[in-house]
Amino acid sequence: MNVVYFGYNLFSSCLPVLEAHGHNIVCIYTGEDGIDTDQITSFATKKAIPLHVNRPIADHMEDLVAKGVELFFSAEYPWRIPIPKRLTYGINLHPTLLPHGRGPTPLIWLLTKYAEYSGITLHKMTDKMDEGDILLQQSIGLGQHETFNTLAAKLYLEAPRLLDRFLAKLDEYYGASVPQGEGSYWPKVTQQAQTLDWNRPIAETLRKTQRFGRLGVYAEIMGKRMLITAAEGSVYEHPPEPGTIALVDNKQLVIAVADGIIIIPRESLSIIIA
Repeated sequence: MNVVYFGYNLFSSCLPVLEAHGHNIVCIYTGEDGIDTDQITSFATKKAIPLHVNRPIADHMEDLVAKGVELFFSAEYPWRIPIPKRLTYGINLHPTLLPHGRGPTPLIWLLTKYAEYSGITLHKMTDKMDEGDILLQQSIGLGQHETFNTLAAKLYLEAPRLLDRFLAKLDEYYGASVPQGEGSYWPKVTQQAQTLDWNRPIAETLRKTQRFGRLGVYAEIMGKRMLITAAEGSVYEHPPEPGTIALVDNKQLVIAVADGIIIIPRESLSIIIA
């Protein structure tokens, strides 16, 4: 059948599965070209699939269905998708065990508070985001030292397996969908929760960095607000005040924290432009 795909890199592993089941991807909706969309962009370019980086509008969605599109497939796509009444199948892939974990940044909450809801859910699209009937689910265990990056990798690998299973019996699963029930919504993580405090213990600082992984954490360095995507460190008694740069060269920054030092590779550091 003809498919429109909506998503970013996290679940780009689903694209080949759709093709393997004989479906034709008519176009792809994603974001501006960058580190979160490069895999999507590469796939679209290689396959000569039209790519849209603007938000979907109702008229275009209606036009796609009128021209024969039967399935909208969304995978962790952040924008609301207008759903034509004549659309045969509307399916979303969400990275928690719904009905728990609705919302825009569930991975951070899984790592900090709600590990029991770690998994992926295929559910029907509705006008209310993340609330459609459940089609199929798979739990994903979290390790003792799980990070954002390791969890994202697990999701990337597990999603195509679940989708393959679903597509093999699409009509059967679609017809046997189950309403979600009450569940829970997890709000977007605040910038404050994503910001490092050099006066805090090193263990807390490193754990926060790992939890946010490639999303990055914010920190004040040399009077500038910066984004850090990777760091290491050690407990160490030192004279510099927390937040002081102890060493800087062309490869790294070493910053004093309350009870140790944090080492940040240069390639993992970028200035936030206000």
